[in-house]
Parts: sequence; C-alpha cells; structure tokens
Amino acid sequence: PRIIHLDLKLENVLWCCSSDDPSAATGHCFKLTDFGHAVFLPWDRDVVVFSKDEHRFCGNLLHLAPELIAIGYPPFSHKADVYGFGI
Repeated sequence: PRIIHLDLKLENVLWCCSSDDPSAATGHCFKLTDFGHAVFLPWDRDVVVFSKDEHRFCGNLLHLAPELIAIGYPPFSHKADVYGFGI
C-alpha cells in the first residue's frame, strides 16, 4: 500500500549526508519521520475518505491541506502531503 503522511513538514524530514549509502548517488539522502498521523492508501484506490467517526485534524494546522479541514469530510489523496510540504 501507499502511505499518506498527513504531517509532512520540514521538521519531519531528516537530511543525511553519508557516502556509505549506495542509494544516494551524491552522498545525500532524505528520510521521513513521525508517521503518527499517516494512513494507508490501497493500490486500488486514489483517495481516502474519513467517516464522521474517523475524521480528525492531523498534524500542524499551518501545514494542513484545506481538504483535511473542510466541512463534509471530502476525499483526499497524496496531494495533501504535497501541499503540506510546500508551505
């Protein structure tokens, strides 16, 4: 399954500077932390819909995508993370 982090911000991204990591061609890599608000998105679905009982405010309000606080519990996708990281 895919993961939607829901709390993606600079404080939750670690920058590693290591030439020992073979996956990093330049010796730099980034690692995500704090998956406390994350949800799984199955491969056969493009969006997640919280029910009234599941709905919660996730992460920091300054980095929260508008669809996560909209009235009526609209569906959201990985784009919520793109918004949160861009702010």
